[in-house]
Amino acid sequence: MVVKELNVSTYVLVVDDEHIFRRLISVILGPKLRVETAGDGFEALEMLAHEKPDLIILDVMMPHISGLDIAWQLAKDEDLRAIPLIILTALDSSIDASLQQQIEELGAFHLTKPFSRQQLLDTVQTALAKLN
Repeated sequence: MVVKELNVSTYVLVVDDEHIFRRLISVILGPKLRVETAGDGFEALEMLAHEKPDLIILDVMMPHISGLDIAWQLAKDEDLRAIPLIILTALDSSIDASLQQQIEELGAFHLTKPFSRQQLLDTVQTALAKLN
């Protein structure tokens, strides 16, 4: 597998209603990637209407519109369906079978909160490799 080199021209959209996780991901990825954040699904959809990211990191559990609902909307959009997704859950390792099935059907990657710096970087590199 060829791993895409991380660089500041690579645009990552982080969607999470928890400021601390948006900030954490921005701090970890920020030196190597261009990171923009959205605090909810509606803000993310508005941002996606203006610019297409190379990768979306998406929390599942958010108010108003869930991360999975956003992911399914993206999957139906011809211009956005190829964007790699990393789905974040705050659930333990016994992830719900239905949720796991949806993540697999979407072709998304999965990270469970809390995650390590290295887990995030490895998953981001693997997801970006789908672009090549």
